[in-house]
Amino acid sequence: MNQKGFTMIELVVVIVILGILAAVAVPKFIDLQTEARTASLQGTLGAMKAASAMTYAKALVNGVASEASSSVTVNGAAVPTAFGYPEDGDALILVMNDIGNMTQDGTDPNLFTDLSGATPANCSVEYVPAADADTAASFNDDTAGC
Repeated sequence: MNQKGFTMIELVVVIVILGILAAVAVPKFIDLQTEARTASLQGTLGAMKAASAMTYAKALVNGVASEASSSVTVNGAAVPTAFGYPEDGDALILVMNDIGNMTQDGTDPNLFTDLSGATPANCSVEYVPAADADTAASFNDDTAGC
């Protein structure tokens, strides 16, 4: 009799090899997700900084950079400013038109989180508006939980 098929030993060997490959691949996949979320957050942070700097440059040109409350027109939208920088996260969004995968936190309009719904709360960018004419707007990024 000539039967064709796999022996039990061959099947066990294949399952063991697949298990070893899975044990090696899963940690690498998880690490790639972390790197991707961190890179997305850093890209959004760069865009936010550029939008803030563009608004300040426009305020300087218009002569309103030292005023506590004013507005400038950027990308066709009137952007409320505080000392030349966007006055809050809502104003920053007006300049950017799009902030990628980031969304505003429901309780703090200056805190941007989410990255497509899978991001932990401690993977975020916070916009800190200018407090006075001698202080520039700044950003706090938290990538610890990405």
